[in-house]
Amino acid sequence: LTGMNQLYGLFLEDNLLTGKIPKGFWTAGHALQEFYVGTNQISGTVPDLPSNCNIQALGLEENRLTGKIPNSLWTQATNLRTLYLDGNALTGSLPSLLHGRQ
Repeated sequence: LTGMNQLYGLFLEDNLLTGKIPKGFWTAGHALQEFYVGTNQISGTVPDLPSNCNIQALGLEENRLTGKIPNSLWTQATNLRTLYLDGNALTGSLPSLLHGRQ
């Protein structure tokens, strides 16, 4: 996303995409608020988010992601309102602040 600091949403669901989400994908200062890559074949782990991440909706469902759910999803993504992680092989637990929320 280098040089695309005005990109608001990126929607790439159901495209048979493969590979990993790069560690530096969430670069500081970009405007990306919605990122959907569900129903693909993306592997690897969910990258950590920077402290000033603007993401509001994140769709990573139905891929081949593994590993722990990064704590930065709960601590850094303060604007996150929609999160889809189902259909992966992720581990870890949800923070207590999410229990009982809708």
